[in-house]
Amino acid sequence: MRRFTSGMAKATLAALAALLMVACTDQAGEQTLAAAGKDDGDSAAVAEYQAPDEYWKVVQAYLVLDTAWHDGDLDQGPHPDITLAVAAAKLIVADADHSRRLAAAEFLAEHPQGMLESADDDIALGRQTLQALIGPDWSAVEGYVADSQRWEAASDEIDEADLTADERKNRRKALGKRPAAHRAVAAATVIIGIADHARRQEAAEFLVLESGRGSQVLAGARILFADFPAFADWPKALRAIDRSQFGANEPIEQFFAEVAAEAADAAVRATAKYFLAGRLTQAANKFGAVPAERDAQRQRALELAVGMSEGVADLEFVSPREYTDDGTPVTGTFAQAEADLIYRIEHVTAGGTLAEATGKRLDGTEETLHAFADKVVLIDFWATWCGPCVGALPTLRELHADMPADRFVLLSISVDDELDTVTDFQADESMPWENWHVGEKSKLGIAWGIRAYPTYILVDDQGTILARTNALGDSLLALIEDTVGHDTTS
Repeated sequence: MRRFTSGMAKATLAALAALLMVACTDQAGEQTLAAAGKDDGDSAAVAEYQAPDEYWKVVQAYLVLDTAWHDGDLDQGPHPDITLAVAAAKLIVADADHSRRLAAAEFLAEHPQGMLESADDDIALGRQTLQALIGPDWSAVEGYVADSQRWEAASDEIDEADLTADERKNRRKALGKRPAAHRAVAAATVIIGIADHARRQEAAEFLVLESGRGSQVLAGARILFADFPAFADWPKALRAIDRSQFGANEPIEQFFAEVAAEAADAAVRATAKYFLAGRLTQAANKFGAVPAERDAQRQRALELAVGMSEGVADLEFVSPREYTDDGTPVTGTFAQAEADLIYRIEHVTAGGTLAEATGKRLDGTEETLHAFADKVVLIDFWATWCGPCVGALPTLRELHADMPADRFVLLSISVDDELDTVTDFQADESMPWENWHVGEKSKLGIAWGIRAYPTYILVDDQGTILARTNALGDSLLALIEDTVGHDTTS
């Protein structure tokens, strides 16, 4: 297992000290935290044991641990607990005179997603606070765009440089993440609410095409669709809306349905049908979905897909169909997009039948899924840079050891850019099962619509897809055990 690097040790230990200072080790502190309960209980506990000027240290502690965990500088145990950091950030936001109020609001807007039951409310609080503090300041948008362009130029320089895998990794780590857009998004959100603002259309376009954040993207799109009929970049906008929110989202699906029915341009209508059908397949993939409902969603998606390219078949479709070796996206036609969509609905969606596919083993030899015929197969799309993927390895090792080899196959498919990255990783982290390497922008990943990691696809011994999910939870493990123990061929 990987440990702290020497450079991380002091910073991480300092962060731990700040974080643990809040929790208190004395009996009274433990009792207070235990009795904190839901809602504002955690905030009350933090407030009792921490002075206001110290709240930000709790947030900083979490940020250091979170970065170290994602970078692999910590043992890959459970993800650091965000509870106390969110509580501290909420206390800062509630203090109108606190010097870190803006930064705390940014933290709430970005970090709680998927981490807490209160995440939606915490994120909303962060966004509302940012909007109140920043207001309709267009310079916030301009500043973000300039910073983002500089970051992209530096990122492109790293991509184009002749570097080893380790050198590239270190350069990327030094560059850091893309600049945060929260302040720009807050300013643009305020601007689109001002009917006579001179930058209203630009603000709406920014939210749709640049912000990448679900509800704000949709808010900008609704302004453009209702008030700016001359806006011409709808295919790109619809793709941005789809990519802004992974998984079911009723307002987005309703908007796609509205555009599919009402847009004047046939290509825009067809694009909206494509993305609506894709989201219905995501709904069909929801783990534990009632089979009848899942099948109805797949059928509705298929109805939208079949014939969607009529009248625009030879026009260029917005989404890349593949990538060249140097990463250049290659688009196809609407007719090809329709065929690809039907393939995904029928052959890589829960309830469908998995189609044949070919990949390369880590030794470079080609292998097909047919090699695993008549066995239950769990396919795991993963990467060494994906914290949850690496965190699941102990469970996968146990699963591989417990399942009978004549009935079950575990196939991990790496999307790392470089094969050496995978083999070097596996020198320290055992993965003694079937392994393929396809790369991040592979034809297989695009054809199968892999958009998040890890992605697990469970297939029974008849080739039927039983589940497609991003979590290796107890329910999926139980389904695997039950499927392996049930011989459908008899």
